[in-house]
Amino acid sequence: MLTRKADYTETTRLKSLETHSDAGELTFAALAEDKAARHMEPFFITLEPGEAREHVLSSHEGEEFLYALEGPLEIEYGNDTYVLQPGDSIYYDSIVPHQVRSHAGESARFVAVVYTPV
Repeated sequence: MLTRKADYTETTRLKSLETHSDAGELTFAALAEDKAARHMEPFFITLEPGEAREHVLSSHEGEEFLYALEGPLEIEYGNDTYVLQPGDSIYYDSIVPHQVRSHAGESARFVAVVYTPV
């Protein structure tokens, strides 16, 4: 399945991964929306800093791969916190409590691939 840039539209689908947290506002562009029976969900994501709110981590079955394109991106994963700069990537088991958020009040853009088992 081929997806051209002109074929997808960005939507503010989730704010702070539906956790009412301080992660910021995530604008998603699904990159394989029309692919049936998929196990991976690729996204192009723009992250804008948000208001400080309750700090909530997410945990779910599967794995995630993030590749930073622009701006710093902060990932809290278990007891560790990582800051990704453009060109950095991280791959993790999403069953471990985690949160992706803006770093130092800056916007960021990244590619995320989320795998969810059937």
